[in-house]
Amino acid sequence: MVGVSCKRACATALAIGITVLVSGCYSWAVESPKPLEGLGQGRDARVTLTDGKCVVVASAMLVGQRVTGYDEAQRIVVLPAQDVQRVEFRHVDPMKTGVLVIGISGVAARIAAAIAAASLPHRMMGSC
Repeated sequence: MVGVSCKRACATALAIGITVLVSGCYSWAVESPKPLEGLGQGRDARVTLTDGKCVVVASAMLVGQRVTGYDEAQRIVVLPAQDVQRVEFRHVDPMKTGVLVIGISGVAARIAAAIAAASLPHRMMGSC
């Protein structure tokens, strides 16, 4: 019976770990001093406009004099290139990823130790 709960706990810990790793280890970074460079690759971009507004554009592309892509609701976004002040792209942040992996490993080790300790037979000490 303990084996089933151990498998379930380990599977849950693994699922949580993967979810956090996939969603939490990214940061935005400027790749080029020229704001529109890198847009031809269809990557997600955070575009800062000259009025200070910030727009996240999925599958961002430079088409003519416009930055095009999709917003979070999957609607088409079209931004005039002359209104773009800065373009940042998502990157895996190695520091956040490392800290997260170490933290998840520690939690998984504690869960495994607690399950192992719970599965050991209890013996009364000091009795004859």
